[in-house]
Amino acid sequence: MGLLSIEIHTHYRNHQLFNATPETVYEALSCEQEPSETGQILRQASSNQISMKPGIIINKKHGIFPEPGTVQFERLLPGPAERIWDYLTKSELKVKWLSAGDVEPGVGGKVEFKFKHSDLSETDDPIPEKYKHMQDGTWFEGRVTEWDPPRRLSYTWGEGTGEESEVTYELIPKKDNKVLLILTHIRLGEDPDVLISVGAGWHTHLGILIDRLEGNEPKGFWSVHNRMEKEYGKLLEKEH
Repeated sequence: MGLLSIEIHTHYRNHQLFNATPETVYEALSCEQEPSETGQILRQASSNQISMKPGIIINKKHGIFPEPGTVQFERLLPGPAERIWDYLTKSELKVKWLSAGDVEPGVGGKVEFKFKHSDLSETDDPIPEKYKHMQDGTWFEGRVTEWDPPRRLSYTWGEGTGEESEVTYELIPKKDNKVLLILTHIRLGEDPDVLISVGAGWHTHLGILIDRLEGNEPKGFWSVHNRMEKEYGKLLEKEH
């Protein structure tokens, strides 16, 4: 099943699978033949080797490419939404999973991104050669384009770099104090190397966010990102 076909069913599946049995989840998703990690979890869940906690499937799913130049993720996070909003906007929390830098409240507010990926975990994680230029950190700014706390936040990404795009976060409260996060990154262009890097980047950053919210120590950024780049490369190959 191609990624566009997967996207058509995403919202239905995500809402139906939260309370599904392991057998139902496996039957619904195993046909997609996604890369290794998700398939392994589904098989283990189907054979009752692991328990089916809410969100375990959605939080391991790869992002989708619903249209050219766009990548989208859904993650089920421990709430409340106000807490997650703080992780999106306050530098002292944002630095724990994405980058340092505040998000000034209100449309037009400045957004600072001060990335230092090696600081995102305690793991001594060597940086890949192709990203050596980021070893000492990287920095850019954006501007808030939508501000609706604690429901929806949008801002430009990479303003002034010549490759400006836009990120939107939607927070949707669910039962049991869970919050569905929908992250959409648009205007990325059609260069597959960019789409792979961005897809792998968000997948890795969101995994760190989940760990922080759940009180777990995250894995090293670059080791996970390197593996995810390979998986997103396979996804794009299937799409094309």
